[in-house]
Amino acid sequence: MAADLKTVLTQIAPTLNAQFDDAPDSEGESYQLRLPIGDTGRTQDVMFVLVEGEDDQPLVRFFSIAGPLPSKIDLYNFLLKENTSLDYGSYGIMDVEGVDMLVMLETRTFGDETDGADLARAIAYVALVADEAEAQIASEDRF
Repeated sequence: MAADLKTVLTQIAPTLNAQFDDAPDSEGESYQLRLPIGDTGRTQDVMFVLVEGEDDQPLVRFFSIAGPLPSKIDLYNFLLKENTSLDYGSYGIMDVEGVDMLVMLETRTFGDETDGADLARAIAYVALVADEAEAQIASEDRF
């Protein structure tokens, strides 16, 4: 039996104290987890979608929005250098409803052998790093 993304995420959600939901306004198989960030009172949304890799391998792509992309060349240089030291994911730019957003993005193979504990660690890390970036570029906790 093939792994089901919704089932995996609903099983992982309690270990992260996260709220699971179908992704708002999405088509296809996409979902969202809202994770608390430590004891800060802040939360961070992580969105998930199943995609097919070039070799027809199922992939789970997940990302967390840090905020609208500021136009600061020093920040871009910092983020590109920071990508080399991240445990999971990388900073990127994604068009979200017509706005270029700074995001943390991770893509992994997905199937029967998906390690739920490792996926949960990666999700928590991506959410934390995106929230740290959001706190630096925005005045409020929006994503």
